[in-house]
Amino acid sequence: MKKFTHLDEDLIKENQEADKKYLFGYSSAVSKLEAIKSSLTNMSNEQSNDPGNYGYVGDINNVNDKLDEILDFLIKYQNTYSEI
Repeated sequence: MKKFTHLDEDLIKENQEADKKYLFGYSSAVSKLEAIKSSLTNMSNEQSNDPGNYGYVGDINNVNDKLDEILDFLIKYQNTYSEI
């Protein structure tokens, strides 16, 4: 049976810490997605009360631009790591 060295124990701890931090970040991202969905619904409701206001057009275009950046990052990430 292989005896664990101090280096092995440190690596295991480091991996566990990375996993905890990733899971926290993932949970945070999911919460933010839920908040985005709720905020978009609120924006849509407000816009329906003032349909001629072009401010909402600029706002939703800004949101879509930022979401496009996120999607581009995730698609590139997925393509990069699916090749490994």
